[in-house]
Amino acid sequence: HVHTAFWHSTILRQFSKRGLFGDSLNEMSWAINQVIDTLKSTGEAENTLVLFTSDHGPHKEICTFGGETAGLKGGKSNFWEGAYRVPGIAWMPGTIPAGVLSDTVLTALDLLPTFVSLATGPGMVSPLDVNDIALDGIDVTEHLMGQTLDTDHEITTIRPIFYFCEKRLMAVRYKDWKIHYNTIPLFPVDGKDLEMCPGGIPLEDWFVAQQCPDDAIFVHDPPLVYNLDVDPYENYAVNTTDPEVKEVLAIVAEKVAAHTASVKEVPDLMGDFSDDVVPCNGEYPDNCLLNYP
Repeated sequence: HVHTAFWHSTILRQFSKRGLFGDSLNEMSWAINQVIDTLKSTGEAENTLVLFTSDHGPHKEICTFGGETAGLKGGKSNFWEGAYRVPGIAWMPGTIPAGVLSDTVLTALDLLPTFVSLATGPGMVSPLDVNDIALDGIDVTEHLMGQTLDTDHEITTIRPIFYFCEKRLMAVRYKDWKIHYNTIPLFPVDGKDLEMCPGGIPLEDWFVAQQCPDDAIFVHDPPLVYNLDVDPYENYAVNTTDPEVKEVLAIVAEKVAAHTASVKEVPDLMGDFSDDVVPCNGEYPDNCLLNYP
């Protein structure tokens, strides 16, 4: 999907059956193709790793303008699979074999250690080792290059995925298991006025999803546990008294404790901004300076 606010050039306007959303997708596709064509024409394609992915699922609050999850529960601003499970494409001719499909569970947190690994040549010392930096991600070069197909999702035993809202741990992905310790309301909520469009998320509840205040959190004890291998839509929570599930919960509890102990307080990166910065949008057209057709 593409992020709001949508924008497209004149030549692509009303080009898609999906209207403004589809036009914006075509604009993004065109822009990516310009990058690929330039890499090919300059002879740099074989020496360049190109990654394409998304930072989250579709904007369900704006209905058909927000993209689709193909049936996965949730969307942007919550912690179900529809919010986090997004496609990824890796392209590097001569290095990455074409047409290889993988369901390896990677995250954007893996990109930094992977890029550092690729940039650290023989005999060089990794800057991560020198500065003793602890990262949540791991080097996934072999996975990106198609050398390893992690069909059993063993990578998450090394690096589980921890889902946070602010400082609250919401869920953990471990192998094919998804454990929800806390959830927020799934939208739309019956009885509330819809702000954006029929079937969209009420604006008030969308901010709940961003900030996760205590009075809006559903705490699950025992947690909700789903086997994503057989239930990717997270419709049927498994029995937490099952011996296999109990073993998984015990393992994950240890990993949560270790992860939590490693987290250090940092300044709030979203809390320090200037009120003088005015967005460029339809409400403030005089602040926009565009030199693109």
